[in-house]
Amino acid sequence: MSKKNNDFPNIDKLLAAYKERVPETVYLLKNKKRYSEIMAAVDRIVGYVVGISPDAKIEIEAGKMDARAIYLTITTDEIIIQDIKGFCDALLNGANMEIYPIKSNKLVISILFNGAYSAAPSYEEVNSPFPEFKDKK
Repeated sequence: MSKKNNDFPNIDKLLAAYKERVPETVYLLKNKKRYSEIMAAVDRIVGYVVGISPDAKIEIEAGKMDARAIYLTITTDEIIIQDIKGFCDALLNGANMEIYPIKSNKLVISILFNGAYSAAPSYEEVNSPFPEFKDKK
């Protein structure tokens, strides 16, 4: 850290301890059950939108802020959902949804799905004699 914060003298110690314990590389494993649920929900949601707006732009990507998540972004001219119950049922698999306009007179639907991936256990967790780590397998 280049600058010490005098208001919180222990924050630098806390951050240093955190950096020592956090691995530089984290390997992610696909949570097969959750991933399948998410992809089924994505297919349903995209189907509802594309059925009315076939020119909609669909983007599915891994999370930038949280690599365990999947983001669905749909950019379209209009949003008309004829099967509200089915659409809402599919949305229940998501953690967050936003709809907002952009300057090009289009609308963006952005949906966050958590839990698609999970961090692989570390060497220490796998080989730990402590039961709290053994239960994570």
